[in-house]
Amino acid sequence: MFPMLMIVLDQLHLWVSVGPNGTVYLGWYDRRLRAVNCTNDCESRTDTFAASFTVAGGVSPNKRLTSCSFSMNVLSNCNPNFGDYNGGHATADRFYYGWGDGRNGDSDGFSGGLQLILP
Repeated sequence: MFPMLMIVLDQLHLWVSVGPNGTVYLGWYDRRLRAVNCTNDCESRTDTFAASFTVAGGVSPNKRLTSCSFSMNVLSNCNPNFGDYNGGHATADRFYYGWGDGRNGDSDGFSGGLQLILP
């Protein structure tokens, strides 16, 4: 028998979009900012981040899109829920990203974006 391994995912529900010039954009839920020694609901504290990739410039730094961390543990009558309807759209120099967010105590839609800074 093998010991049970616990895997904690800090990044989840990745969305990939490719712009007309080949720039690859990524948007995802991210839990890297949650407290290390948390109690109650902080384990589910989540943000959204985005990044881009070009052959010439490589991977951009991750950009936080949320203005505050939110919980995915909210009362909701909708199923599917968080992550099921995330989406993004890429242009030659921008990435638009929409996600489900629980900061107001229910599942709401939020959006943000990333602009590619060309050299």
